[in-house]
Amino acid sequence: MQSITGSDVLITINGTLIATAASLSYSVSRRKLPVYTFGSVDPKAIGRGVRLINGVLDSVVISGNSISKILNDTMTKLGPVFIADKSDIALYEQALRNIFGDGFADEIEPIKDGTDIVGYQMPAAIYLDQLPAVDIIMLGANEEGSFVKTIIRNASFVSQQMSIDLNGFSAIERVEFLAQSTRPMEEFAPTASVATSGNVTNPTGESTADVFSS
Repeated sequence: MQSITGSDVLITINGTLIATAASLSYSVSRRKLPVYTFGSVDPKAIGRGVRLINGVLDSVVISGNSISKILNDTMTKLGPVFIADKSDIALYEQALRNIFGDGFADEIEPIKDGTDIVGYQMPAAIYLDQLPAVDIIMLGANEEGSFVKTIIRNASFVSQQMSIDLNGFSAIERVEFLAQSTRPMEEFAPTASVATSGNVTNPTGESTADVFSS
């Protein structure tokens, strides 16, 4: 297999192409500590604890298409994705008005316990950390005909940052996430229909579920 570079790679989140992605990095770490006993300066064993998968996705902001907007638009197609506490409505009223317009109240459905309102169901989130977990797939194909993929499952966003530099060429949005599991980059053989179908976002020719389970 020849090398794969960033220009050969596409990134999708829950099946949506993130065309503005500029870099993706993640790390897998596990807490391990030495176990000592009396009478010895050397550890008797190495105790193994929990594992942590965290990552960072950077994207350029072009024509207002930030990661936040792209993911909100994607999740909205799946139905209401954000359950808000009733205090959020007053706290984020202006933010909700910016998202939904002056008729934002029409987009919000109250959740009731008997006659009491305990929360609200909205078709979009205000912040990325309010979205449900997503699957991130990185697919690469170079000029030599090699195909690779990396799957990051159940990624949950924990922070988002926006930066713009006086001498820069574009605003940069950075989102950080935690994930449940991942698989290292691996080579795979695409289906024969890829060359004619132009299905670059899913060159395996399989459904999204099949790609995850393979």
